[in-house]
Amino acid sequence: MGWKVNCWARLKNGDRALKILTDLFQLIDPADFNYTRGGLYPNLFDAHPPFQIDGNFGATAGIIEMLLQSHTGRIQLLLALPSAWKEGQVVGLRARDGFEVDLSWQDGRVEEARIRSKLGKPCRIESASDLRVFSKNIEIPTSRIQPNGFEFNTQAGEEYRLHS
Repeated sequence: MGWKVNCWARLKNGDRALKILTDLFQLIDPADFNYTRGGLYPNLFDAHPPFQIDGNFGATAGIIEMLLQSHTGRIQLLLALPSAWKEGQVVGLRARDGFEVDLSWQDGRVEEARIRSKLGKPCRIESASDLRVFSKNIEIPTSRIQPNGFEFNTQAGEEYRLHS
Protein backbone atom coordinates (compact mmCIF):
# COMPACT_ATOMS: atom_id res chain seq x y z
CA MET A 1 0.00 0.00 0.00
CA GLY A 2 2.94 2.31 0.61
CA TRP A 3 3.85 2.40 -3.06
CA LYS A 4 0.29 3.47 -3.90
CA VAL A 5 0.58 6.46 -1.57
CA ASN A 6 3.72 7.48 -3.45
CA CYS A 7 2.12 7.03 -6.86
CA TRP A 8 -0.89 9.19 -6.02
CA ALA A 9 1.32 11.84 -4.43
CA ARG A 10 3.54 11.90 -7.54
CA LEU A 11 0.37 12.32 -9.61
CA LYS A 12 -0.45 15.39 -7.45
CA ASN A 13 -3.56 13.79 -5.96
CA GLY A 14 -3.08 14.30 -2.25
CA ASP A 15 -6.66 13.38 -1.34
CA ARG A 16 -6.33 9.96 -2.98
CA ALA A 17 -2.91 9.43 -1.39
CA LEU A 18 -4.43 10.24 2.01
CA LYS A 19 -7.26 7.74 1.40
CA ILE A 20 -4.71 4.97 0.78
CA LEU A 21 -2.72 6.07 3.83
CA THR A 22 -5.87 5.99 5.96
CA ASP A 23 -6.63 2.47 4.70
CA LEU A 24 -3.10 1.43 5.67
CA PHE A 25 -3.66 2.65 9.23
CA GLN A 26 -6.54 0.24 9.90
CA LEU A 27 -5.66 -1.99 12.85
CA ILE A 28 -5.71 -5.70 11.93
CA ASP A 29 -6.03 -8.57 14.37
CA PRO A 30 -3.07 -10.92 13.69
CA ALA A 31 -5.34 -13.92 14.32
CA ASP A 32 -7.70 -12.74 11.56
CA PHE A 33 -5.32 -13.41 8.64
CA ASN A 34 -6.89 -12.28 5.37
CA TYR A 35 -5.27 -11.99 1.92
CA THR A 36 -7.82 -9.46 0.63
CA ARG A 37 -7.04 -6.42 2.78
CA GLY A 38 -4.12 -4.53 4.21
CA GLY A 39 -3.73 -2.52 7.36
CA LEU A 40 -1.37 -2.63 10.31
CA TYR A 41 -0.76 -5.21 12.99
CA PRO A 42 -0.63 -3.97 16.61
CA ASN A 43 3.19 -3.83 16.33
CA LEU A 44 2.70 -1.36 13.40
CA PHE A 45 4.07 -3.74 10.76
CA ASP A 46 2.26 -3.61 7.43
CA ALA A 47 -0.36 -6.38 7.34
CA HIS A 48 -0.66 -6.50 3.57
CA PRO A 49 -0.07 -10.24 3.05
CA PRO A 50 2.59 -11.31 2.99
CA PHE A 51 4.29 -8.74 5.23
CA GLN A 52 5.83 -6.06 3.01
CA ILE A 53 8.32 -3.62 4.47
CA ASP A 54 7.52 -1.15 1.69
CA GLY A 55 4.17 -0.63 3.39
CA ASN A 56 5.98 0.84 6.35
CA PHE A 57 8.86 2.61 4.64
CA GLY A 58 6.81 3.48 1.56
CA ALA A 59 4.08 5.13 3.60
CA THR A 60 6.54 7.49 5.27
CA ALA A 61 8.12 8.30 1.91
CA GLY A 62 4.63 8.93 0.52
CA ILE A 63 3.85 11.42 3.26
CA ILE A 64 7.01 13.35 2.39
CA GLU A 65 6.12 13.14 -1.31
CA MET A 66 2.76 14.77 -0.49
CA LEU A 67 4.55 17.73 1.11
CA LEU A 68 7.71 18.16 -0.95
CA GLN A 69 8.98 16.82 -4.25
CA SER A 70 12.30 17.62 -5.90
CA HIS A 71 12.75 15.05 -8.68
CA THR A 72 12.10 17.62 -11.45
CA GLY A 73 15.09 19.86 -10.68
CA ARG A 74 13.08 22.21 -8.49
CA ILE A 75 11.67 22.00 -4.98
CA GLN A 76 7.90 21.68 -5.26
CA LEU A 77 6.15 22.67 -2.03
CA LEU A 78 2.78 21.20 -1.00
CA LEU A 79 2.28 19.76 -4.49
CA ALA A 80 -0.02 16.96 -3.28
CA LEU A 81 -1.32 18.39 -0.01
CA PRO A 82 -4.58 16.68 0.97
CA SER A 83 -7.49 19.06 1.54
CA ALA A 84 -7.86 17.63 5.07
CA TRP A 85 -4.37 18.87 6.03
CA LYS A 86 -5.30 22.57 6.12
CA GLU A 87 -2.47 23.48 8.47
CA GLY A 88 0.70 21.84 9.64
CA GLN A 89 4.44 21.86 9.77
CA VAL A 90 7.34 19.54 9.10
CA VAL A 91 11.03 19.86 9.88
CA GLY A 92 14.15 18.43 8.25
CA LEU A 93 12.95 17.25 4.83
CA ARG A 94 15.74 16.64 2.34
CA ALA A 95 15.52 17.80 -1.24
CA ARG A 96 17.80 17.06 -4.16
CA ASP A 97 20.82 19.28 -4.87
CA GLY A 98 21.71 19.51 -1.18
CA PHE A 99 18.80 21.35 0.40
CA GLU A 100 17.15 20.78 3.78
CA VAL A 101 13.64 22.17 4.20
CA ASP A 102 11.44 23.09 7.15
CA LEU A 103 7.91 23.93 6.10
CA SER A 104 4.74 25.27 7.69
CA TRP A 105 1.40 25.89 6.02
CA GLN A 106 -1.96 27.46 6.84
CA ASP A 107 -5.19 27.14 4.83
CA GLY A 108 -3.39 24.80 2.43
CA ARG A 109 -0.78 27.42 1.45
CA VAL A 110 2.86 27.85 2.39
CA GLU A 111 3.14 30.07 5.44
CA GLU A 112 6.91 29.80 5.77
CA ALA A 113 9.71 27.65 4.46
CA ARG A 114 13.26 27.58 5.76
CA ILE A 115 15.76 26.19 3.30
CA ARG A 116 19.33 25.37 4.25
CA SER A 117 21.77 25.07 1.38
CA LYS A 118 24.37 22.35 1.93
CA LEU A 119 26.10 22.63 -1.47
CA GLY A 120 25.59 26.25 -2.56
CA LYS A 121 23.69 25.38 -5.72
CA PRO A 122 20.92 27.58 -7.20
CA CYS A 123 17.59 26.87 -5.52
CA ARG A 124 14.56 26.49 -7.76
CA ILE A 125 11.15 26.64 -6.05
CA GLU A 126 7.67 25.84 -7.30
CA SER A 127 4.76 26.89 -5.10
CA ALA A 128 1.19 28.07 -5.57
CA SER A 129 1.97 30.78 -2.99
CA ASP A 130 3.82 33.96 -3.94
CA LEU A 131 6.91 33.84 -1.76
CA ARG A 132 9.68 36.29 -0.95
CA VAL A 133 13.15 35.06 -0.01
CA PHE A 134 15.23 36.42 2.87
CA SER A 135 18.68 35.62 4.22
CA LYS A 136 19.85 37.30 7.44
CA ASN A 137 16.74 39.56 7.24
CA ILE A 138 17.77 40.88 3.82
CA GLU A 139 15.52 40.17 0.83
CA ILE A 140 17.27 38.06 -1.82
CA PRO A 141 16.57 38.75 -5.51
CA THR A 142 14.83 35.96 -7.39
CA SER A 143 14.29 35.18 -11.06
CA ARG A 144 10.95 33.93 -12.39
CA ILE A 145 11.37 30.60 -14.22
CA GLN A 146 7.71 29.70 -14.79
CA PRO A 147 4.29 30.95 -13.65
CA ASN A 148 4.57 29.27 -10.22
CA GLY A 149 8.34 29.05 -10.06
CA PHE A 150 11.38 31.13 -9.24
CA GLU A 151 15.04 30.60 -8.44
CA PHE A 152 17.70 32.25 -6.35
CA ASN A 153 21.40 31.72 -5.74
CA THR A 154 22.54 30.17 -2.48
CA GLN A 155 25.73 29.81 -0.52
CA ALA A 156 26.69 26.59 1.23
CA GLY A 157 25.80 26.68 4.92
CA GLU A 158 23.34 29.57 4.61
CA GLU A 159 19.64 29.46 5.54
CA TYR A 160 16.95 31.13 3.46
CA ARG A 161 13.51 32.02 4.79
CA LEU A 162 10.62 32.06 2.33
CA HIS A 163 7.25 33.60 3.16
CA SER A 164 4.49 35.63 1.53
